Amino acid sequence: MNDPLPACVKAGRALRLVGWAILVFGWILCFVMLGLHLKDGRFSLVLPPILTVGALFTFVAVTYIVTGVGLMHKKTWARVSGFLVAFTMLFAFPVGTLFGLYIFWCLTKGWK
Repeated sequence: MNDPLPACVKAGRALRLVGWAILVFGWILCFVMLGLHLKDGRFSLVLPPILTVGALFTFVAVTYIVTGVGLMHKKTWARVSGFLVAFTMLFAFPVGTLFGLYIFWCLTKGWK
């Protein structure tokens, strides 16, 4: 008989999905911004802010992915990190709020 996935695995999968989406979106955004400014010849002025945005998106995405993998392996540090990540996701209305509430719900169901 098929057992349903534990709640922590569901939360881990959701966090990994959001992490990969943020990583792809962030780098596409950076490449588009670089492409737009390369035409204008202002490349040296906009490079530091664009790289900062890329680094920020990468940091957030890697945090989400690592936390998601930890949750899937039922690590206790990942549960604490999952609550922190879910709390920060609540401020990204409306999609982040939905994912944040879902992850809170999954993490409060327990580690069975």
